[in-house]
Amino acid sequence: CEHITGSNGVFSAASSAFRIGVGAGNIRHIRISDITLYRAGVGLHFMPTIHGSGCIDIEDVNFSNVSAVNVGYPMLIGGEAGAVRDVTLDNIRMKAFCESRIEAQGSCVVDGLTLRDVEILLCDEHRELTAKRLQQRGKVALHTENVGRICTERFCIRMEESIAPTWNALY
Repeated sequence: CEHITGSNGVFSAASSAFRIGVGAGNIRHIRISDITLYRAGVGLHFMPTIHGSGCIDIEDVNFSNVSAVNVGYPMLIGGEAGAVRDVTLDNIRMKAFCESRIEAQGSCVVDGLTLRDVEILLCDEHRELTAKRLQQRGKVALHTENVGRICTERFCIRMEESIAPTWNALY
């Protein structure tokens, strides 16, 4: 897939609202803008492999002006093989329940990410916040591992006051 442009949409998904990757080949020169996400397991998901299968190179992808509520994971970027390069997330606002993860495992390369004007609010799911639920959310707000260059400009992750005491007690 190359040279794809999409704009002005409202999406909801049980799994990933936007999943870029999986399969073989290249995905590049993608522009997505002015998007609203309501309820998704993952907001923005870049995955060059899935469970060790496939190997895709993802490069030159730009998401801008995205707002989302009721999202599990705001963003998941990485995999076991392939590459995610030169991705820009610009003017992103999300209310989410879990951590974001940017990680390269195995031979995967993640490099050249720009996170500009990104604001993520970790919020209450309006269910009892047990230790198990908080553990599933992750120990940190943003987990990065084996990643090359990441540029952040006006990047903010905040936590609602209602979940902070339980999270702090657990971790």
